[in-house]
Amino acid sequence: MKSSSAQQMRDSQIDSIYKFLASIDWSERWLQGVLAFHILTLLFIVVTRNYIKSQVAFFTLLLMTVLSAESINEFAAKHFAAFSRQQYFDSEGMFISLV
Repeated sequence: MKSSSAQQMRDSQIDSIYKFLASIDWSERWLQGVLAFHILTLLFIVVTRNYIKSQVAFFTLLLMTVLSAESINEFAAKHFAAFSRQQYFDSEGMFISLV
């Protein structure tokens, strides 16, 4: 388990995506859920590759999620203590954009 004060990286300390991703505590359940979401998304895309209507509907859903990313980031920044041990959500949205 990483200490939030000792291990938290500032934007000025991040000079590569690898270092940023390495600084994340991947043992947190909600981050494992995000990873599972990405795997399931890829699986759904592969399974429905021959079904255009399903792909269009799913693309629309993903597009709406991306369009609301700023609001999601602001909400998560205010309430991170309820689900996370570290504050990952910065004002520029770097974490939510990469993960």
